[in-house]
Amino acid sequence: MASAFRPRMIAESGLSRMRRFNRTSRRRQPFRRLQALLWPIAATLTIAACGSHTTSTSVPPPASGPGAPAIGKPAPSFGLRSADGALVNLEDYRGKIVLLNFWATWCGPCKEELPAIDAVQRRLGDRGFAALAVDFRDQDDEVVAFASRVRVSFPLLQDHLGVTASAYRLLGVPTSFLLDGNGDIQAIHAGPYTEKTLAAAVNSLLDGVRR
Repeated sequence: MASAFRPRMIAESGLSRMRRFNRTSRRRQPFRRLQALLWPIAATLTIAACGSHTTSTSVPPPASGPGAPAIGKPAPSFGLRSADGALVNLEDYRGKIVLLNFWATWCGPCKEELPAIDAVQRRLGDRGFAALAVDFRDQDDEVVAFASRVRVSFPLLQDHLGVTASAYRLLGVPTSFLLDGNGDIQAIHAGPYTEKTLAAAVNSLLDGVRR
């Protein structure tokens, strides 16, 4: 009796484990399908962000779609602390031509672009131009340390949670938005500006204000 009963118990035990495995697999299938759907999106975003370490041509423009920033549309407002602790609100720059530049301390092209922005700020600031540089997801102390080493004539703003970057649907850095005096977006530039290209774009908007 014992020898006949034991194989039956083993068979039933194996069958129970198989049933439990099948139930668990069915429960995990929706999660696995979601993983399969999300993985290409996550990979694309990672490549886009990392691409900004190399060349400007690898930086994609901000994402499009409902609610995304677009030329002719109002720029999303924000209030951020600068590296020196001052609160900077975009609304306070109404009436000026504004360059809103997204950058990061780890981004080589961003750091190369900052002197070009600084030069244009010094040249055209008296005519009604203002540059604002929003850091992309560095810790605040990293931005403060960077600002102490690299002196520029415009605010370096802290956005370590990426709230402002999300509002602008940012996919890579450096990315810049040129705003007119009404706070509307007039240009979106993916990749670093040169001093010549930025000055020409700003002058065009300033000349339009004077006419």
